[in-house]
Amino acid sequence: MNYLESLKWRYATKKFDAQKRIEPEVLDRIIEAGGLTATSLGLQAIKILRLEDENLREAILPHCFNQRQVVDASDLLILCVDTDIDQNKIDAYINLVAKTRNQHIDDLQGFKKMISGYLSSFESRKPMQEWLARQSYITLGTLLTACAMERLDSCPMEGFRPKEVAKVLQLEEEGLFPILLLPVGYRADNDRNQHLRKVRKPLDEFLLVR
Repeated sequence: MNYLESLKWRYATKKFDAQKRIEPEVLDRIIEAGGLTATSLGLQAIKILRLEDENLREAILPHCFNQRQVVDASDLLILCVDTDIDQNKIDAYINLVAKTRNQHIDDLQGFKKMISGYLSSFESRKPMQEWLARQSYITLGTLLTACAMERLDSCPMEGFRPKEVAKVLQLEEEGLFPILLLPVGYRADNDRNQHLRKVRKPLDEFLLVR
């Protein structure tokens, strides 16, 4: 039951210790966990951007309403979605499936047709982007849990201006759009939130049985 204790331990850290750094191998495990997250169709049409450049972190701070977690946390992960899934990307995914599972490409044509059909069912880019954004939230859940089990602090953040952040980081040129920010690191000793009791509904109110 260690994962329950870890989840009880975690909270949205508002103030990080800017002097404490995450060991590289620990951060690598966190990111690998994110990569193992379930995604619709298995497409993984999202990317995790690890923003290492301190100047860029300072540059996006005004577009994050000056929330200091963005610059004070040991590391900043940005969950981005692919803004354009074309046939070439679908083909690349099918080729990866074939190679990984030692399957003949012809045996995957039905799967490929199903993916193409599903994606073409979106009437415009907006609903597709909303669908992709939901994939990033699934990944966020995995990252938060992995951080908690590593006893790393984190703070999921929607409170930023994504278009401005994308512009600063030149994400549009790479066909990406930022959905979530995730500063990770170690809580500051004077972060008051760490001493507050976690507020959650009782299980009998959270769970519905029919």
